[in-house]
Formats: sequence, C-alpha cells, structure tokens
Amino acid sequence: MTAFALHARYVVPVDRPPLTNAYVTIDQGRFRDCSTRRPDCRVCELGYVALLPGLVNAHTHLEFSLIETPLGSRGLPLTEWIRSLLAYRARTRTGGDHEDQQAYTGSERKRAIASGMEQCLRHGATTVGEIGTCSFACYKEAAHGIDLTVFLEVLAPAAKAHDNVLDAVREQIDGLAAKAHLTAGISPHAPYTVPMHVLEEVIALARSRNMALAMHVAESEEELQLLHTGAGPLRELLVERHVWSPESLPIGSRPLAYLAALSRAPRALVIHGNYLRQDELDFLALHRHRMTLVYCPRTHAFFQHPAYPLVEALRRGVRVALGTDSRASNPDLSVWNEVRFGAVRHPEVPPEAWIRMATSDGAMALGRAAEAGSIASGKPANLVAIRLPDTLSRDPMEDLVASGGPVVATWYRGHAASSTSPENFPTLEYDALP
Repeated sequence: MTAFALHARYVVPVDRPPLTNAYVTIDQGRFRDCSTRRPDCRVCELGYVALLPGLVNAHTHLEFSLIETPLGSRGLPLTEWIRSLLAYRARTRTGGDHEDQQAYTGSERKRAIASGMEQCLRHGATTVGEIGTCSFACYKEAAHGIDLTVFLEVLAPAAKAHDNVLDAVREQIDGLAAKAHLTAGISPHAPYTVPMHVLEEVIALARSRNMALAMHVAESEEELQLLHTGAGPLRELLVERHVWSPESLPIGSRPLAYLAALSRAPRALVIHGNYLRQDELDFLALHRHRMTLVYCPRTHAFFQHPAYPLVEALRRGVRVALGTDSRASNPDLSVWNEVRFGAVRHPEVPPEAWIRMATSDGAMALGRAAEAGSIASGKPANLVAIRLPDTLSRDPMEDLVASGGPVVATWYRGHAASSTSPENFPTLEYDALP
C-alpha cells in the first residue's frame, strides 16, 4: 500500500486539540502524520467533514443484530423485557427438531454477528466490546475489518453446577490463537446470575490470563431490590426459570460489594450502572486506572430509567465509555448516534468529553489504547468521517457534537471499510483507494 492522505475541514486527533483544514497521512495501513501541512503524496479531498479515530463501541450483544425494532414497548420493566428476549430466542430456535436448534446456534447466530459487525463499521466503530454467548468460532469467520474483544458470558446460578461453565470458558480461551483483531475477555453476567463465590473464581481466571471483565451492575431497580431483600420481580423470574437459589445471593448487599470484587480484575467494565450511588461512583473514580463505567444512552432512555448519573460520574473522575447495548433495546448500533442523543440529554457535558467517551476512554476500557482511540503516528489507521453542518462556528468540537451530521465513511487499517453516503465525497473514489 502506497502512502496517501485524507484532507478534511476538521481533524480531531483526540490526544491533542482539533486541527482545521488538516491532512491525515496513511502509510502501510498506519498513521504517519496528522498536520495542516500538505504532504508529498496523493491526497483525497473529503470536504466538509470531520475526521476522528475509529469509534469504540464498548458494549454490545451482536447476536441480536437481526432484530429490526427493539423488543417490547418503552418503559417495559426489565424482567418483562428479559421474557421477551427469551421468547425471541425460543422463536428463532423453533422448527421441531434438534437440527433446527443447531442451525440457530450455528449459521443463524453467525449471520447475526456478521450483520452486527457490518452495522458497527457502517456507523463508524472500528473497535467493539462484545458479550459472547457462543464459541469463538462464531467470530473467527465473521471478524474482518474490525477489532473485537469478545467477553465470554458466564451464567452460573448456584442452582446449577458452575464448574463445567468455567471449564468451557478456559477451553475457549486456551484454544484462541493470538490475533490482533480478536481478543478474549470474560463477562460474569450480573449479580443475580453469578453468585459471589463464582465471581471470585472468574476474577482469579481473569488475573491468571490478564484479561478484562465486563459485568452488568446496578442496571435496574429490580436488581437493587433483589440484592437488598431477596425478593421482587427478578426473584420471580429466576424461580420461573428454575435457577433461583437463596444461598447464592447475600441478602442485604449492594452493587458496591460487586464493584469491590471487580476492582481486583486486571480491567473491568461496569455495564450500565444506571442506579449507582455516590459512594459507588467514588469507588469507580478511585479505581479508574482499571475500572470503566459503560453508559448506553438510548437503551437507558428505552427503559425510561431516572436521569443517568453521568455528570456526577465525570465530576468525580470516573472513566466513562459508550456502548450501544443491542438491537433488542436500541434502534441501531451507532455509537455516534449515542453521542448525539446523549449530548442533548446532558447539555452540561462538554463536547470534548463525549468524543473521549466514544474514542480514547473506550479504547482504555478494552485494553486497546496502544492501537485505538486517537490519531497518532504508528497506530493502525482506523478513521471515521462525520458530516459537518453547512454553517460552521469557531468551535470545531461544538460543530461536531452539537450540530454534526451522520457518519459518512469508515476506514479500517487504511482501507475504506464502509461508506453510507459516498455522494458526499464527489472527488473520492473508494474502490481506487490503496
């Protein structure tokens, strides 16, 4: 691949201030330079767009990427939504025989995962944190043009033996050949599906392999009720599913106990955290070097939770990344749409913070800061182009976040990976790029 450059109205390196009328030079699939000086190589004129490093989707469930609209109605209680999700899985498995069930776990799920990856790329995300409910084989064939961290999900209620679950996770991890674009993590699902003694074993496994964890914590009021009293709608659901065991949950506990356990992992992503208290946010801030809170703005709004504690978290110094959750609770897999939506919901949060949440902070959370999150010399050339408004102000970041348009193109390691609106680039021929 010969060197070439992309010229845009704005370039946002993230690790330094934005540049106006700047060039990003790419050589052998990596960033060579980013400056306002015209380089001595072929230049592709992009016009009124902003170039950012490829976005980071820190949390998603790709297996639901074929769902066209979110399941259920807005404001549906989490337990009812889970029932809808289980019913969706059951419908996709039906057909009358074991072979049809195998088709779902095999080809159908692979198709959903491949579609989800394509959707992420089309919307500008080149780095993704995925909750994996199937083997790495589902991802090895589909993972192309994207850097993927697959957090293998652990569901181990005490009513079921968990040794086999952890053995299967170990086998999967040990069998994954080293690949730069595909890495492994572990996802102990939630406090109500992973007892504390199992969580401790998962953390020990993560420490022995230097792996990241991702866990849903403080996601709903039903979860807090179950932790505090051992009763409520979540207990009813677990009883209904034959996975409730009273001794598995320390009654009178809080999310803080699970945060304390997760802080001993090499890295931990605290997913959602919709109902974290101030002392729990303080704990995350204290451990920000290895813990990240992952906010999914449109999923949060879909369930109509109370206002998200984003301002309080950022004020305390919590590292926050962004995720899309899944198509089961979100209309698309666009991290950029999460930025635009969240900026309206939280106007007091500066645009620079939203860009960091969607890039460098997500990369840090996934342990990929050396290869993603900023436009820096030597890093893989992952980029996204965002359409700018016709009338620009004097503040590039304000133009980008408050008034910016959609994602129009994505590059992965120097190659044009996706273009949603190629007519926006009349001088750029995508197929001609090296």
